[in-house]
Amino acid sequence: MNDSLTTLNTNALTNELSPLQNSVAWYIEDVITLYHDYLVIQLSEGSEEYTSEIVRVNKDLLAKAKSNLKHFLLYLIEYQRGYIQDPVTSFNGYVNYLEVKVERGDFTQNRLYNFKAYHSSYRKYPELKGFIPWLTQQQIQRVSQDQSAQQLIKETPILSAFKAWLKTHSKLTRETKYPKDATDIVSKFLDWVRIKQNENFQITVLLVNEYLESKNHLKVSSLNKYLKWIKVFCQFYLENLEAETPYNERGQNFHRSSEEIKRILNLKPKQDDEESIVRIAIPENYIYKMLNEADEKQTLIIQLGLQMGLRASSMLHLTPSDINFEYNKVDLWLKGKNNKRTLPMPPTLSNLLEDYIKKHSIKSNDRILGFKGENSSSMSAHFSNFLKRIELKEVWKHGKHYPISLHSLRHTFAYNTIDKYGLLMTSKLLCHESVDVTEKYYLADKLSDTMQRVYEMSEDEIKKMKETW
Repeated sequence: MNDSLTTLNTNALTNELSPLQNSVAWYIEDVITLYHDYLVIQLSEGSEEYTSEIVRVNKDLLAKAKSNLKHFLLYLIEYQRGYIQDPVTSFNGYVNYLEVKVERGDFTQNRLYNFKAYHSSYRKYPELKGFIPWLTQQQIQRVSQDQSAQQLIKETPILSAFKAWLKTHSKLTRETKYPKDATDIVSKFLDWVRIKQNENFQITVLLVNEYLESKNHLKVSSLNKYLKWIKVFCQFYLENLEAETPYNERGQNFHRSSEEIKRILNLKPKQDDEESIVRIAIPENYIYKMLNEADEKQTLIIQLGLQMGLRASSMLHLTPSDINFEYNKVDLWLKGKNNKRTLPMPPTLSNLLEDYIKKHSIKSNDRILGFKGENSSSMSAHFSNFLKRIELKEVWKHGKHYPISLHSLRHTFAYNTIDKYGLLMTSKLLCHESVDVTEKYYLADKLSDTMQRVYEMSEDEIKKMKETW
């Protein structure tokens, strides 16, 4: 190694680090994710409206910011054992290290300038903190590449107990993966709390709201899902407050205030703007491209979504024994239900399924669409990767970019079926509890499109609209 770099290493290791020896190490990817979330929130100026658009427009800035922070943290791990006694002092040492690299020809002067430019603030957005002020604000004292740091909360007994508690309190009699999914959401929240609070591990209303705000680039439905399971975890904890105080593996105790827990339980779900459109139909030209690019399995997924409006979970559980090919009927597992629901099936889809089952010799009780992990998330991820490959991840409509996903196939089915069969029949085919659900989530897109051409409609079209809506 070059003598200059050896000197830097020696100087870093001889720093007075004794006050930091017991610091909890922050997993490096956690730090980068938190910094990304901070930048997104600041760029959106606190707005919760379509933050994914903010991410898209500022993609290059965010990528460079994360890259520069990561290089700095990796330097700390290599030359200071991950300790940050003072971010400014550490960064000055980092600049010296980079200058040596420039002298050796490893870096250009422009690259050195690029590294330095992101440490304090941003020329285009001076209100944004660079990573040095942000690290100071977060009081980060140590970082690590050890992924076990990310698992500290996930391995604790309290989460195992929570998962078991969910199983005993479930209304479903059939086996599902929702206890695991719920526990995963809660574990991410607890990881975030651990990172934010370090020594004092407490769950408060303020922290729950702050966590949801850090996720405000997600859809409202996703945010409400996070809130739901955090509240369920709090209910579990409230019921077990009289038990021995649970500890995580670093000896940090959870918040024991029942009043604070009750305040969290009273938090209200976020509401969509009444004028917002959250269900968008996929345009025909997009569908044609999907079908032209899809393989056999992807084609089957597309047709199940477009012709029957099935959710990913219903597709995943489908077996040959569920299908009556003679009468074109199918028995489906529905989300959150113990019993199957029988629905009619289009003959073209019935033929497609029958051919697929025969070709692949799928046994009577085997799942027709098998995916790694056997959960709907795996299927959704597979379909999202397919959309990304063919460059159909979003659609421009109503003056906004809307993401396309596997669930968009269900939206498209509803959009087209309302015209053909009316709102009531569409609701029945979608297996909704009531027409109100169908109207709330699926009518807005259709109504908006109709309003765009309301004065151009023929009398027959207006009459049909009145009859079906």
